[in-house]
Amino acid sequence: MMVSKFPLDGVDELIRTGANYHSTTDAAPLFKNGDLVCAVNINPTTHTRLPAYARGKRGTIVKNYGVYVLPDAVAHDLGEKGQFMYNVEFEAGELWGADAPHPADKVYLSMFEDYIIAAEA
Repeated sequence: MMVSKFPLDGVDELIRTGANYHSTTDAAPLFKNGDLVCAVNINPTTHTRLPAYARGKRGTIVKNYGVYVLPDAVAHDLGEKGQFMYNVEFEAGELWGADAPHPADKVYLSMFEDYIIAAEA
């Protein structure tokens, strides 16, 4: 993918309307609301939007946002690689263990399918 210079006369429009990162896929969603998932434990030397503090941690799917462009793929010139993105709920205690001052607090992360796998109950 060739990155081109963004036209100056398009800045106002972009700020007013935002960019559209919706995409398409022929695949069905892998997860549904209420599914228990685990964030994959990866340590790439390149781009990812998967927060390090969530890797290997368990959470629950609370919403399917639909299909979006996977930023990791775009960063490596692999095209859009449209895939489902989910809102995943984690407990603070799951993310930070005994160091969490309020372990029952909830943290919500937007996560692509590449970032999560089904977790055992």
